Amino acid sequence: MKKIIAVDFSGTLVREIASDKAHYEWFAIMAAALKDESIKKYAGTKDYFPKIYEVMERYTGLNKEKELDKVLMTKFARNLFQMSFIGMANKLKDKLLVKEFADYLKKLKTEGYEIDLVTTAPEDSVIPILEIVGCEDLFNFIYKSPLTRKPSKYELLNEFIKDKEKPLCYICNENEDVIVCKELEVTSILVTWDKTTDQKFRKLADYVINNVDELKRIIDKLSK
Repeated sequence: MKKIIAVDFSGTLVREIASDKAHYEWFAIMAAALKDESIKKYAGTKDYFPKIYEVMERYTGLNKEKELDKVLMTKFARNLFQMSFIGMANKLKDKLLVKEFADYLKKLKTEGYEIDLVTTAPEDSVIPILEIVGCEDLFNFIYKSPLTRKPSKYELLNEFIKDKEKPLCYICNENEDVIVCKELEVTSILVTWDKTTDQKFRKLADYVINNVDELKRIIDKLSK
């Protein structure tokens, strides 16, 4: 097995503050566009994408039951989100990068590891934000989520494995990431430096880390 380390983006390499604020801004923009303040309450809900289609149907007159219309609505919605994501990242750039983690990944790369990014962040936002935080040259390969598709970590990580092979591990921060790693038999390293994760998912993860020193020990162990 090659020494491939796959890494998540928001909440792992960069803090979620920018994506969270962009998420709320999306619903605020659409609330203003439709002159309906109640739309703002959809922000932060667990399963928010059905609400996005509901809002987009109201605004565009498109029909999510028609496949082409649904693809268009997905693209329009994610394009608006990624504009906000980049804007928020630019405003918050000094607070965004988990620098110790980025420095460690750079060190691993010099030691011959392949460092790959696997993220469901909308595709056109990833490179600009990497440039904002000074990590545009960090990754060997970047797997991004197309604007025309609803974000799916399972689909993206599965594509990554089919194209390459199973990585040594996937360093991530979301409950969904842990579930997907279990399904695809990928070693998961769950980081907690940006958010608190449910205890049941902590137990499901192969490793849970609070800092980069803990990560170093795990990578050394997995590399033997």
